[in-house]
Amino acid sequence: MKSCLVCDDHAMMRMALSGAVSMAWPDAIVSTAEDFDAAQAAARAGPDLILCDLSMPGATPLEGIKGVRAAAPETPLLVVTGNEDDALLLALFDLGIAGFVPKSASAEVIEAALRETAVPLQRHDTLEAATGWCFAQAQPGDAVLLSPACASLDMFRNYAHRAEVFVAAVQALAQARGEVAA
Repeated sequence: MKSCLVCDDHAMMRMALSGAVSMAWPDAIVSTAEDFDAAQAAARAGPDLILCDLSMPGATPLEGIKGVRAAAPETPLLVVTGNEDDALLLALFDLGIAGFVPKSASAEVIEAALRETAVPLQRHDTLEAATGWCFAQAQPGDAVLLSPACASLDMFRNYAHRAEVFVAAVQALAQARGEVAA
């Protein structure tokens, strides 16, 4: 059984990343940490993958990542960050991270960062196609989280329009299965 440690000081990011891992590895054990001290302690358990925010309480970014890396030196560590400073990112690679994913990254960048982690990926050209695929995979009680890269604002007028397209796609799928009255 696979395991993943998700480290971020924002609860919503922890939930989103945990959900994405659970979708890719349905039977995985996902643990979370909200600061570098907790991340280092949890990393000692030797998970199969660590996703870690760069800026969290408890240490500076480089010292925090260095501590997580030292706690689990054999575990692939992906840094998830809003910081895209070249010198800092190069310093992270010097610490032995497997890759980084900017929080503003495109689907191609996210895919490249995950390629070496053995996390399966699924890409679709439209929000409707992604929604249909997720609908076909989901089991009762599942939560499905879609990456913003799968539905960027270059495809929609605004967030409300994106939400309308998503709701219409879900309603059409449910109606096709006879789960919603016409």
